[in-house]
Amino acid sequence: MLISVIVPCYNCSETIERCYTSIVGQTYKELEIIFVDDGSSDDTWELLSKLKIKDSRVYIYRKENGGSLSARKQGVYMAHGEYILFCDADDYISEDLVERVSELIFDKDADMIAFGSTAHFPNGEEKIIKNRLESGFYSKEALEKDILPCLMFNGAFNSGLISGSMCNKAYRYGLIKEAISTVNESVLFGEDALVNFVAEVKMSSLYCCNDIYGYQIVRNTLSKTGDYNPNIFGLIDKHYDEKERLGNILSYNYPDQIDMSIYCNYLMYIKKVIARSPLGKAETIKLIRGVIESEHFKKCSQKCNISQFSIKEKTFARLVNAAKYKSLYMLVRLLTMKDKYSI
Repeated sequence: MLISVIVPCYNCSETIERCYTSIVGQTYKELEIIFVDDGSSDDTWELLSKLKIKDSRVYIYRKENGGSLSARKQGVYMAHGEYILFCDADDYISEDLVERVSELIFDKDADMIAFGSTAHFPNGEEKIIKNRLESGFYSKEALEKDILPCLMFNGAFNSGLISGSMCNKAYRYGLIKEAISTVNESVLFGEDALVNFVAEVKMSSLYCCNDIYGYQIVRNTLSKTGDYNPNIFGLIDKHYDEKERLGNILSYNYPDQIDMSIYCNYLMYIKKVIARSPLGKAETIKLIRGVIESEHFKKCSQKCNISQFSIKEKTFARLVNAAKYKSLYMLVRLLTMKDKYSI
């Protein structure tokens, strides 16, 4: 069985060889390996051209910059594998990952295989990331009854049942081609989650395995949410609009799931911006005020249910909902000083 591994690349000359080596060195050999250069301005394309010569299973493609989703889409359109896996160019995979996943494909014959990953932080710490869904096989009936009603939010903060990443899954080719073709390429935040949303509603079966976590995530920061980005809220707005559009197309019957998942995104990045903003107190509060008073935030927050949040998250959410800007600022700054890597 041919399995395709697709790697979107953008200005990754410092990490692409590690990624390449981990894929071509897989114990499972029947691979098609596709690197899509998304208009890099560094030496990525030159390196890919040299690496391609070393292994006949490797294919490379160069396109104008359009974002990771467009690069992945190009890779899917080029692929011939029965199943598709993805790897980001700054990450890598354990040498037996594809073999272990292929055994599940042969044994379970599911449309999607969901597994875990391991995050590596600059301070040497490692964290195993698993799906919140219990390991096992889920039929279409089980998906519709038990999974879709609480797919993105299961009571607690950020409690989606299946990881939003596309890199810790194997997709049947037809499923991922349909899913990735449905999502608007102009969305530049949470693209993985949008593609998975379509795939999870469309799929007929899922096998979740929490004993595999061979996808290796390399964090270049100790922050759980990446670098500071003052434009993040506009990107979340567009993600929200697209998720609602997809929900309508898919006739997804649980719109509150969409609202709560977006609400959690807003909360996470409000906290992030306050903690890491280089702006002063007044300018940071002005930025947060604009978010909390926006129509997008009001729309999702009106339907929020925070009863099962932890005490810390519930306190934060209540301050946000009550627009207590100064209290919010002081609380997050205090928490950041106490544990600067918790935000």
